[in-house]
Amino acid sequence: MADDELDSSPNDKRSVLLRAFDAALKSAGHAVDPFIHSLRTRNPTATREELLKKLDMYLMSTVTSSGAATGGAAAVPGVGTAASLGLVGGDTGVFLTTAAMYVLATSRIHGVDPGHIEHQRALVLAVLGGGSGAATVGRIAERTGGYWGKTLANSVPLSTIRAINKVLGRNFVTRYGSRTGILVLGKAAPFGVGAVIGAGGNLVMARMIIRGTRAAFGPLEVSGAYV
Repeated sequence: MADDELDSSPNDKRSVLLRAFDAALKSAGHAVDPFIHSLRTRNPTATREELLKKLDMYLMSTVTSSGAATGGAAAVPGVGTAASLGLVGGDTGVFLTTAAMYVLATSRIHGVDPGHIEHQRALVLAVLGGGSGAATVGRIAERTGGYWGKTLANSVPLSTIRAINKVLGRNFVTRYGSRTGILVLGKAAPFGVGAVIGAGGNLVMARMIIRGTRAAFGPLEVSGAYV
């Protein structure tokens, strides 16, 4: 397996979602430094705590708007269910890219820079996996207790990270796929129902990501300097 590819094959049904995640991660990885620079420039007097709150709002507002717009398309005359489902695929890309950007940007605020893409992948997948993602990291890396985000990014060998990513990748397909399956159909519902489901569903998932990221990094260190 190449360093920058998830464990999937073109004929594997999982590969569509895994490739979508991989593309989102690469996009976020390339954009996170300019994004953080822009955030600082627009908020020169903001504390790190305030910057984290702005990141929370960025995640929630972006995915909520995307979900509402995608769901709302089903209410437009002439837009069929098949076309609506195609738009949902685009919404999935927006959601995953925004989620990856949020996790990586939050890590920067905490002074953590997971430079290798495998470390970035493990961090984002573990957050998306919720409690089971954190448990997987602890079990395979044999690290328990405390906030695992910084340890995962800086102290776990690359060979172990790859082993973690294989498990997290499979779990991601199962958990994320089942969690979003109902949302996919709901966003395609007509008469404006899709917009409500799209916005509300994406918001619920965004809040889960915020909680997961907080659990990964914990409170800001008083003397910490963000990257």
